[in-house]
Amino acid sequence: MVQETMNRLANPILIALLRSRLHGVVSRSFAVITVRGRKTGMRHAIPVNYVQQGDTAIIVSRRSRTWWRNLRRGAAASITLRGREEAGWGEAFEDTPVVASGLAEFVRLAPGAAKYYGLRMGDGGEVIPETLTAAAGKLVIVRLRLGSKEPSR
Repeated sequence: MVQETMNRLANPILIALLRSRLHGVVSRSFAVITVRGRKTGMRHAIPVNYVQQGDTAIIVSRRSRTWWRNLRRGAAASITLRGREEAGWGEAFEDTPVVASGLAEFVRLAPGAAKYYGLRMGDGGEVIPETLTAAAGKLVIVRLRLGSKEPSR
């Protein structure tokens, strides 16, 4: 409950910062994803942690959050990356093995995120599989393909 209240207070400030000329302070690891509600049609802007691999932004979210559900079957979305808004096609993945794979990829690109998601690293820098599986059960992966209006099949 306290964390939820903190998020409600901090999110608008973080969104404003990420959309401003001062975005460089936090935009290396934070972005704003904007999704349209499937039922209401309302636009929702959410600050998220991300990594970028080529033309894809990879986002990790807790299953307890609800915004990502609008991307379950894939949908148009936009993301503000490093101060610039880009259109894209987003898709949320809930299947534990797919989430585990996406989470391993996320941590490979942003090793500092491992601790935040409860992952432990082995001596060789690899994620310990048991911690990956446990974390994947609590998380979802969202892939947003930048510049796409439809999925590439």
